[in-house]
Amino acid sequence: QLNKPNLSIYDKIHLGFALGKSLHDINEYDSAFKAYEIGNIARRSELIYDAKDHSKSIEKIKTIYSNKSTKIRIDTNPEDIQPIFILGMNRSGTTLVEQILSSHSTVTGAGELPNINKLGLENLKRNIKWTEIELINAHKEYSKVLKKSSLKTKFVTDKLPVNFKWIGLIKMLYPDTKIIHLIRNPMDTCISNYRNYFVATGNAYAYNQEELANFYIDYRKLMEFWHSIFPNQIYGCDYNLLTSNQETETRALLKYCELNWEAEVMNFEVNKRIVKTASVAQVREGLYQ
Repeated sequence: QLNKPNLSIYDKIHLGFALGKSLHDINEYDSAFKAYEIGNIARRSELIYDAKDHSKSIEKIKTIYSNKSTKIRIDTNPEDIQPIFILGMNRSGTTLVEQILSSHSTVTGAGELPNINKLGLENLKRNIKWTEIELINAHKEYSKVLKKSSLKTKFVTDKLPVNFKWIGLIKMLYPDTKIIHLIRNPMDTCISNYRNYFVATGNAYAYNQEELANFYIDYRKLMEFWHSIFPNQIYGCDYNLLTSNQETETRALLKYCELNWEAEVMNFEVNKRIVKTASVAQVREGLYQ
């Protein structure tokens, strides 16, 4: 079917990814990669993305949030619902960590909330400094979203991976919030992106190996920047360590979030919350390597 002439782009995409997955599952890796490549090329042809523009936007973000005059802090009420941000590259383990944390009695997993990314992108397009009133209003609106998402818990997780771009904004809106940065082997992360079809159109870079590699480099440079201007304020959670030393790393994660130990977090696979990401099948299986 995949080799038929005049095949539609739609069919190339979905047959390519489906056949790639099937061949991968029976360890036919070379053939699987060829099928994935057909699916990726077809999917990329549908989407608009410019790697150079993305790199420029990363440098622009660094300029905006390194400026001392933009470091306005919004005073938050400690009694309010508090966000926990889980971010990093797609396919780095963000869903896994949210599933672990949302198994805690004081945490609701809200999934991938679009609000912070939308705010950051709008400001980037306007290319003007944040005003205090804008930040106060943004804080109020996002806090309403958290309250609506919460199941009457004190903490709500937002695990939109691309929020790694907006740590500067997050720190202005919620100065004392917990930010968890998922770190995974670069090759593992990138091949996992390349093997997955994303319904969302914002991941165009993932369907071309060179663009994917460049996006990863942009991400890594920006995270180095955030860690430098917010030292010891961002928790680096190593995916490989988490999967090989589950209890030790989970205890460290809860300690950073200032959450008491609860044994339920070790059995996150029985967590019945809805998962809407590409990791839905994996997080139902329990921890594996």
